This record gives sequence, structure tokens and C-alpha cells, in this order.
Amino acid sequence: MTDGRLAKITRLAKGLLHGLMVTALAVLALSVFIQVVMRYVLSAPPFWTEELARFMLIWLTFIGIASVQLKNEQIGVDWVAPLLPPSGQLVMRIVINLVVLAILGAIVWAGFAIAALGSQTSPALGIGMYFIYGALPVGALATMLVVLAQVAQDIAALASGEAANGR
Repeated sequence: MTDGRLAKITRLAKGLLHGLMVTALAVLALSVFIQVVMRYVLSAPPFWTEELARFMLIWLTFIGIASVQLKNEQIGVDWVAPLLPPSGQLVMRIVINLVVLAILGAIVWAGFAIAALGSQTSPALGIGMYFIYGALPVGALATMLVVLAQVAQDIAALASGEAANGR
């Protein structure tokens, strides 16, 4: 895959992830606002707003993981990498990302198994809990795709002899 196509796919993925995150955050904020206004102004809070806000926070969290990985802004300890030469840093990043892929694969597998068990419905909204449980495997799968692209980019950089550029 050419760098131009990968960059275009990355921009599209980033736009989609951020669009989903903005939507989830807007729904969450609106839900909390309605809850507060209805509770303290009209003394009649809707029964569904707290549950909707909670579910949006869950989705926002798991979608956000992929966005953080895409920007490479996750928390990490990097006391070894700076001691290595640029090619060593690339190899280390590839190995770490392969471990991350294995863990994410297990999370996706277990997450879909858990989501399949979600036959009950939420008390207030009446939606299937599989939708809520599905946030885990969907977020992990999105993160896997991001990590796969990063591994491919790092392997290409290593093969071409490019130095680690800090992505």
C-alpha cells in the first residue's frame, strides 16, 4: 500500500473516530444537561437521562482508545527506547505493538463472547445490553486496525532503512 493511500485511510479513520466521539460526547452532555434542568428546575427528572449518559460514556471511552492510539498519545514508560539507536527503537516499537495486537485480539474475542450474552435489556432505555457490551470489542477492534497500520508503517520504515521519526 502506498504512503498516500495509507495517509488517506488514516485521515478517514481519524475523522470517523473523532466524529463518533464528538457525537457521543454531545449526547452525553445534552443528557446530563436535561437531567440537571429537569431535576432542579421542574423537580421531575426523566428516568432515561442518567442511563443514556452512562452508555455514551462507555462508548466514548472505548472509541477514544483507538483515537489515542492513532495519535500515539497513550501513557507509556520510555526509559529504554531513548537508549537505543533509531533502528532499535523501531524494532522495539514493532515488538510492543505486536504484543498489544495479541492482547487486543483476546479482548475482541472475549468482548464478542460477552456481548453475545447481553440478552437482557437496559431498565430505562429498553435497549439490548449487547449494544452496550459491544463497545468493548468494537473499540478494541478499531484499536487493532490502528495498531496494524502502525506496525505496517514501522516495518516499511525499518525495511527502507529510515530512522525512527517519532510518528
